Amino acid sequence: MEEVLLFLKENFNVLIPVAMFSAFGAIAVVAHYFSSKKIMLREFKKSRKKSINSIRETEYAKVIGKAKHVNEPLIAPLSGR
Repeated sequence: MEEVLLFLKENFNVLIPVAMFSAFGAIAVVAHYFSSKKIMLREFKKSRKKSINSIRETEYAKVIGKAKHVNEPLIAPLSGR
């Protein structure tokens, strides 16, 4: 126990930046994981393929097929295709 206290006293100036960097990294990882885009992508992974007639208004679902455009092309918001 005394060795640990001695180590902390000797390296106090190094521990503060390391602790700040670790806290920043943890916050960045949590923010990335819980971002709205990642949450939506995880929901899409869990969803099943359904016909467009059976999808409810607030439900996530995979729609398969080709969309034909009349005036300007339809661009998917996540993939950009």
